[in-house]
Amino acid sequence: SSNSLEMTQLVLSYDPADLFGVHGQGHEIVREFESALESRGYTCLALGTSGNTDSTAQTRAAIRSCSVFVPLCSDQYGSTQASLRVLEVADAEDKRIIPVWLSGTYPPPAVTLLLSGLPRAPRGARSAQQAGLPAALDDLVGELVQAGCL
Repeated sequence: SSNSLEMTQLVLSYDPADLFGVHGQGHEIVREFESALESRGYTCLALGTSGNTDSTAQTRAAIRSCSVFVPLCSDQYGSTQASLRVLEVADAEDKRIIPVWLSGTYPPPAVTLLLSGLPRAPRGARSAQQAGLPAALDDLVGELVQAGCL
């Protein structure tokens, strides 16, 4: 319903091809982030970009109505047209973008221009895979609070 969209604070964007290429349990990682953020009081919508789902009116509405857009990135994020397009929609809508660096090269080569210079979680030189999920979540929540998303 449109009411639930209006209440969504965070859109978690992930590219299944990216996550499953590196993390065999890609959906579990997304669910872990989603449930950990919801347990801290955030409302989340996880958007997996595959095929045409990213261009639907509902996806655009979700991005338009969210407070913060959170791409869950490994090396290949943005390398498919679908994942690149949702990030471009968030950028065009002037959304606060706070990437989570899961593993691999950061920023992902396909979206370097859009993501470099943005605050990200985890902070520092280690990915979430190296620093651990709790550290990545703490840093993400810290960035959300700084962005005024409580």
